[in-house]
Amino acid sequence: MAAPQANELRALGCAMRVPLMGHSCRLDWSAGCQHPTTGGLTARCHKAVLKRDMAAHDASTPPGLTERLIKNSAKAHSRSNALLLGKVAALFIDRELYGKAIGCFYLVFVELESALHKAMATDERVESMRDVLEPLWRVPAYEADLQFYLGPNWREQLVTSPAIEAYIARLRELSEKQPVLLLAHAFTQHMAGLSGGRILKRLARKHMKLPEDKGTAIFEFPGGLELKDAFKRQLDVVGAGLNGTELQAMLDEQLHAFAFNIAIMQEFKVGFLQQLAAPLRLLPPNYVAAASAVAVAVAVALVAWRWPA
Repeated sequence: MAAPQANELRALGCAMRVPLMGHSCRLDWSAGCQHPTTGGLTARCHKAVLKRDMAAHDASTPPGLTERLIKNSAKAHSRSNALLLGKVAALFIDRELYGKAIGCFYLVFVELESALHKAMATDERVESMRDVLEPLWRVPAYEADLQFYLGPNWREQLVTSPAIEAYIARLRELSEKQPVLLLAHAFTQHMAGLSGGRILKRLARKHMKLPEDKGTAIFEFPGGLELKDAFKRQLDVVGAGLNGTELQAMLDEQLHAFAFNIAIMQEFKVGFLQQLAAPLRLLPPNYVAAASAVAVAVAVALVAWRWPA
């Protein structure tokens, strides 16, 4: 083993003893990390070399676009999830309400996927995403679910809002001026379904007692995790070709996508009684009975304390 390589390993702090055939190999310059018989590297030293090389590669390689997008949106993602979870219990006890809720995002996906399709003809970076974007298209799936929840006249029941209109206006603006930034919205919207869709699908089926093949089309993706990985890899390729200004614009645009999502969810109103009843409807019957008994006992105790005999 050449001296420079041994010194590099020693610099990693790899002063380990490797028992082998009754001998030991100390990973420093004096022993050279050599096999005591063959003179070659021992197995554990090979592993240390590989680990060193991988660490050096990771340190010298800047994070890809997808990794940067994930880190960039961590706080916004947490806020969005908290808001969603705050309403999802109420949505899952009322099929019609749930249908109207997903109808809000149907309007967004119609505009987003139309804009992406148009951008493929004008921006080669968006065009390079075609093979991983088209399998993710959600509009037909939304239409199938809306037909199930709201019936044949579902289009007449869709309700827009200022937040939805603002989001649509932003997507149209990007389509005309900066089509590559539509990919930040695709990453936010389509990856959400791929990442959390399986959990939401399971909850929806359980609590709304859905038929086996109805009501969860928006969460069903051909390819699953493989498609998700392929999307991220190709987006990283696009990201590698962005200049500093474009990269920052992509990160900023992703935060706009989350802000629009949050505004849409905030504007979608769920009645107070529905929110109050939802946790009880989702709990098992024995939990509900126990909670009711505790509530009655607390009420009786409060009355007795406030108005003693």
